Amino acid sequence: HISYYLKWPSLNDIFKINSVGIVTGRDKLTIQENRKRMYDTVVNFTCSENEFARMVWNLGKDSSDWSIDNAKKDILNTKYYEKYIYPIAYRPFDNRYTFYTGKPKGFITRSRYDVMKHMLKENIGLISVRQVAETSFNHAFVTDALMESRMTLSNKGIAYLFPLYLYPDEDSFEETRQTNFKPEFLQFLKDLYKIVPEPETVMGYIYAILYSDQYRSKFADFLRTDFPRIPFIEDYEQFMKLSDKGLDLINAHMMKAKDIVNIAKYEGQGDNNIIESIEYLESENCIKINDQKKFTCITPQMWYYHIGGYQVLHKYLKDRRTEKMSDPVYFCKIASVINHTIKIQEEIDELLDL
Repeated sequence: HISYYLKWPSLNDIFKINSVGIVTGRDKLTIQENRKRMYDTVVNFTCSENEFARMVWNLGKDSSDWSIDNAKKDILNTKYYEKYIYPIAYRPFDNRYTFYTGKPKGFITRSRYDVMKHMLKENIGLISVRQVAETSFNHAFVTDALMESRMTLSNKGIAYLFPLYLYPDEDSFEETRQTNFKPEFLQFLKDLYKIVPEPETVMGYIYAILYSDQYRSKFADFLRTDFPRIPFIEDYEQFMKLSDKGLDLINAHMMKAKDIVNIAKYEGQGDNNIIESIEYLESENCIKINDQKKFTCITPQMWYYHIGGYQVLHKYLKDRRTEKMSDPVYFCKIASVINHTIKIQEEIDELLDL
């Protein structure tokens, strides 16, 4: 496999710019469940005495990268707090909110503004990794938001974001966004297909390849050590079919697909919605969160499904343990999207012959 795998363009050869994700430094303060809670946190933080804030948000000692004074200064230098509250891809299917001015060593420790500024407008960002320490590569996801650095779980490195579009700066003479594809890569596509496909079409194809189980298993050793390399098949019709499957997954993973059958259900008597435990009963295809409530129609394939090294359904519940299940319908949607993903992966492998 070495001879032809290494000839394929890697993500680094395809995209002009990329960056590892934002490092917040103090998640308890800087990452919140919804926009209102983020706004309230910012207001309360700026009004609090430093040592009181340190205790309330478990901030630890100041460092050269982050201090309470610099964090407050970053907030107070803005006129309208609401304007700087943005969604952030925190974990797979788990978007939260942060306060983001783009300034490093302010409220956010490492802002990665040169790349992340392009995600403050309409965009699609491909997420992957350079190295994988876990057993196998499943480190591919998408977002239309900012991205936090631990979006994937890899002990050898953190998640990288590859925006599809680059937007001009406000003082630039350019008026329209450009694709983030390198000129050499666009020429490669033109030589191969005689035309340059639409940016979304190319992104869809790349995403389909990254979700091929055949690709993941056949090139597992390579995928552990560097950015994925993407095989571009010569048959344009097959290319388009694979792109359609990838775009289907992209829409599903950004929770924008409208035609996915919602198979998971939230059931039980009583009014206890606290996640007291996380118990998967394979014989009943259900997840119990307490003695009264459970999610049903969860197959083992759905329950054990991993993205970015995380067991998705377990991780979502674990991060909310002891809290009230605020949106069980959304959790059912995640489970149903995973079920849909498994089916699309099978369809991708039927189209692909590596």
